Amino acid sequence: MATEVINKVQNLFDKLEARRSILSTCTDLYKTLTSHFSSLEQSIASKSQALDSRIQALDSDYQTCIDDLKRREECIPDRLASISSHIEAQKQSALVEIQNTTSEESPSMVEELKSLCRKMDESKLLKLLMAKRKEASMLKSEIGNALNECVDPPRLVLDSVKEFMELKANVKSGQPDRRWACGIVVGGLFPLDGLKERKEGAFSRAILERAEAMAKEWKEKAQERATSGVASGSGEGMYGMGPAEASMFLQFVLGFGLKGKFDFEFFKNLVMEFSSRRDMARLAAPLFGEKVEGLFFSLCGFIKVCYLHLLRLCAHKNLIVMSCVIVCFSRGYLCNSLGNVG
Repeated sequence: MATEVINKVQNLFDKLEARRSILSTCTDLYKTLTSHFSSLEQSIASKSQALDSRIQALDSDYQTCIDDLKRREECIPDRLASISSHIEAQKQSALVEIQNTTSEESPSMVEELKSLCRKMDESKLLKLLMAKRKEASMLKSEIGNALNECVDPPRLVLDSVKEFMELKANVKSGQPDRRWACGIVVGGLFPLDGLKERKEGAFSRAILERAEAMAKEWKEKAQERATSGVASGSGEGMYGMGPAEASMFLQFVLGFGLKGKFDFEFFKNLVMEFSSRRDMARLAAPLFGEKVEGLFFSLCGFIKVCYLHLLRLCAHKNLIVMSCVIVCFSRGYLCNSLGNVG
């Protein structure tokens, strides 16, 4: 009898222990779920707050854009009237210029430049620049004012570049003079000092599309020349362009805002290939922006590697005199490049 009572009591304690274990497990699960839901609630609250802040920022940007569009829309009639009057004035000047072509008085070179720009005659303009190359400084200072006389200056520049590209492909003689004249025209519309201040919306969509197509065609034809070996004996670089043409190409690309249409490595290699040219240092800043510092150190590293390689070669062959010459040449080249960048 006592044994039976003891067994019943033991069974009761076992059941109580099992229930206590179950309650403990349920309590732990409850704490875990509570902690999980609390973290979820905090996460949702933080994400909700982030979304609210983003929505406010978007609303602010949206309102700013709407206000800007309204201001621009309100300015359209005034700008249209101003541009129309300017174009009409340029048109009348061009018509008067054409009617007075029979005059026996020989105009000055500046007036002749303005006259050809008013007539939008890119062929005669390039011929005049080539014929007057000895007066380069005066031409560079006056070409910008002459282009202001055009009804459509960007179109005249595009036509000039197109003629240069066509004549380069078909006519082999007179390339340096023609390239120089075309560079004067491009530089007149896009002076090096003003490339950092290019503004969006300066040109129509049709002009930008044509400029982009021409720039890509320019690059492709130059690379075809380099691939076929035509450019190897003409002093042109790995991309089929000489230093002057490369500078003009980069000036053209920056002027029309086409920097994003080409690879960074292409610009980097082109600039480094002709880094001794002073124009390249002035083009590098608007071309690479904050990355220009890395390009500068790459250039210095490249010069240092060439310098050490030549020294080892000369030391191996015991060419003491040639070694001294190469040291002086390398130092002079490095100082020249640093001076151009500065």
